[in-house]
Amino acid sequence: MSTAEQTTVEQRLDRIESRTAIDRLMADYAFGCDRQDLGRFMGVFHDDAEYTIPGDFGTSIGSAQIEQTLRAIWEGMPETRHLITNVTVDFTGPDTAKGDAHVICYSRMANGREGFVYAYYDNRYERRDGVWRASSISLEVPWWKLVEFGDMLAD
Repeated sequence: MSTAEQTTVEQRLDRIESRTAIDRLMADYAFGCDRQDLGRFMGVFHDDAEYTIPGDFGTSIGSAQIEQTLRAIWEGMPETRHLITNVTVDFTGPDTAKGDAHVICYSRMANGREGFVYAYYDNRYERRDGVWRASSISLEVPWWKLVEFGDMLAD
């Protein structure tokens, strides 16, 4: 008997709706950071979530620390453009899931330098009071490349 045959239509629909909600979290993460929309970005996380970025930032726990980290990122990189792809979601229970994703992110730093970072996310999600949010987002950054861009002029 396949997994689909062992679950009800309601359970399968819940998984589809849950997957859609988690996909939206990753979009809100990208748009919130890129547009410097604090509310949208912070809405991705539960109040007691962990957010880990390698290097100087380390692990932030809870809304206040995550907001402080985000503001430091915006100060150091006033322009970002996240392109998040390959988002996976594996349900570990009716209200828990884990997943990963890849990102290529353009960044213009406060010192004017520009570059691309490649990273991947290792995330944990929980549904609390009917709402899916991240309980943990952890980045690993295999490479960061500075790039000198020139302006493109139309002829």
